[in-house]
Amino acid sequence: MDASIDAAADTYVVRPVQLPPNSSHFYQPLEVAVFCAVKTILKEQMYSFMIAAGKTSMSKKEAVQLASTAWRMGIEEKPENIASGFEEAGIWPLSLPMMLRRLKNFKENDSKAQQPLPSWLVTQQVIRSEILVLPPAPEKKGRRKTVDAKRRLLTQDDLRNE
Repeated sequence: MDASIDAAADTYVVRPVQLPPNSSHFYQPLEVAVFCAVKTILKEQMYSFMIAAGKTSMSKKEAVQLASTAWRMGIEEKPENIASGFEEAGIWPLSLPMMLRRLKNFKENDSKAQQPLPSWLVTQQVIRSEILVLPPAPEKKGRRKTVDAKRRLLTQDDLRNE
């Protein structure tokens, strides 16, 4: 930030806080409550549109119409989502327990309880650890080289005699 931003922040008694990068799904309030809701609405609308129209793709015009409708439904019709995003992220009011709860969910892949591994992942681990283990490469033995002439193997003795 440059000095003018710092000066304006001091004038209005604002304390800027920089959130960690690549954590929008975790701490940033608009992603937590607002954009998540818009994405959910958009997915539902896309699914309904494709079922109703019997299509597997859509034109740009149709995509923009769906996105516009999802935006209106998720943000303009529910402005309380913006405030709840700050609260859910633990940013306002500042709440360490809310932040820690989100961190715990994030570490557990946002699942409520740790689930056992699916059978295909267990199988994959067994294959990697027990089946795909290659034996060590054999040591090369020093072997004499032979020469083949007229379908006959020649050794050192044959070469000396000829």
